[in-house]
Amino acid sequence: MSAEQIHHVYNCGMRYIQKAMNARIAGDNEAAEEYIAKFKKLCQYASTGIDKVPEANDIKTFGTLEKINTGLQTLKDHIPIITKTKDNTSIKNMKQALEISQNSCAIYAKSIEKRLIPPELTTGDLDVMQAVKNEDIPITTLRCCVSNIGAPQKKGITYTVNVYSIARETPPKTSEPLDAGAVDWHCDWNILKRSNPKLMQRLAERKEIGFELVMHDKGLFKTTVVPVGHCKVPIGIVSKLTEVTKTYPLDPTEHTPKGEQFSLEISLKVNTPILEPCLKVLKLNYLRVKPGSSFSHFPEPNVQQEKPVKPVQVPAAAPKKKSGLKQMSEMSKEEVYHLCAKIPKFGDIPFKLLDDWELERWMSLKLIDKLIEVGKLTTDAFIGCGVEPTPKLEEMQKKLQEKRNLIGDQLKSQKISVIDYYKKIAAQVVEDEKEAKVKGLETPAGKGLMHRASIMRAEYQEKLNKQKAKK
Repeated sequence: MSAEQIHHVYNCGMRYIQKAMNARIAGDNEAAEEYIAKFKKLCQYASTGIDKVPEANDIKTFGTLEKINTGLQTLKDHIPIITKTKDNTSIKNMKQALEISQNSCAIYAKSIEKRLIPPELTTGDLDVMQAVKNEDIPITTLRCCVSNIGAPQKKGITYTVNVYSIARETPPKTSEPLDAGAVDWHCDWNILKRSNPKLMQRLAERKEIGFELVMHDKGLFKTTVVPVGHCKVPIGIVSKLTEVTKTYPLDPTEHTPKGEQFSLEISLKVNTPILEPCLKVLKLNYLRVKPGSSFSHFPEPNVQQEKPVKPVQVPAAAPKKKSGLKQMSEMSKEEVYHLCAKIPKFGDIPFKLLDDWELERWMSLKLIDKLIEVGKLTTDAFIGCGVEPTPKLEEMQKKLQEKRNLIGDQLKSQKISVIDYYKKIAAQVVEDEKEAKVKGLETPAGKGLMHRASIMRAEYQEKLNKQKAKK
């Protein structure tokens, strides 16, 4: 089975399962049976086995093999649920067929890994630069194991990698720009909770945490949070970073079947305002490590040792319907056109859900109020057309309200003065107009940015007019 065939089994299998589940939920058993039949046929196709040894150009496949293997495991686990088959022999045959594809994945991974793992690995200290100046900087050291699958050209090679923390869902906003090697705090906490909620509950009660950085291909690192010496749960991808300044001999005690590992001590220097909320939210302290000590040698009292856990991507359950409202997927073309006609405009263009980059930009209070208002009108349009508002729309409204509350609290507590607030407005207007030109003034993104800027400009002008009236 070639790399392309493995991809085909994975992608089609996940698609058939999702569509079969949706059909079952919608009560369309005929469509569900049709997708189940396609899934069974796919299982027969998956039993063809591997037909070639991967060549050097298959290296790009390596980064997706683990994901595909996990997906195939998901397919196997859900065969009885999706097909509603009680015939144990039939279930067993389908599982065995998918296992052949899994074995093909493993053969590819092993073959590629043998060519990529270097004969000699290095160890070093990664020093992270001070993130914010003129602050008392607490230093926390994390022990990391790095499985270096991409071979370094020489000892002491410079890698660039930001260490992503379990601590925050968004990177911090600081008054000074981060230095080149500054640590970037980020993690999707919801992914962790979905992957292994029991493990997350146990983590919240513990006093130490570690990380594993696994480099896949072409300098791409995958971060894994490691409760010391035990379960491993992926928390994100890291891609940029710091410098290995020293080299040491490989520690033979840290050899695993996944490849040679070596230890790195990473000093994280973070100002107190960033660190304190992290500990408050997650009730975690970071693992402090003595130089030269081995990550795997820390005692772990009263915790039963477990095998590493691979998170399984279970097909998402369909959201619960609000009484009498349709899902977007259930709408006819005519109903979609009717809904689009009801969506309010934001400036010259119909309002759309804000992308992450739009939500992350600084906004004035009046701009946030306007976006919340248009979002509410959009929600009303959905409900008026008998359609359930999308979860993303509700999430956007929630984030906007949180932004508004934060700015309001900062002004009330005088963390931001009124003068600084209006300075921020002026600076953001200039930045938004500049970004609009980059994206194109006639594009939807450019028009949206220009309208945002015009709302903030009007708020700023209103303040100036009031000042002139007082004089």
